[in-house]
Amino acid sequence: MINSQYAYDYVYEKILEELREKGRENMPVLPSEKEYCEKFGVSLTTVRRALDRLYNEKIIVKMKG
Repeated sequence: MINSQYAYDYVYEKILEELREKGRENMPVLPSEKEYCEKFGVSLTTVRRALDRLYNEKIIVKMKG
């Protein structure tokens, strides 16, 4: 990770990269927030901020459950 880059930007970019590589059709459900925390070694707040950005940019949709 680049020092000047915020952690949520890094997580956002990595998730976006993963979506582009695998395609949305092959990833109908993203891993859980907790799984992303463990994968990237960041806090839940950081993961939520990255996912919120993806949601606000209409790249993902949120569903309860």
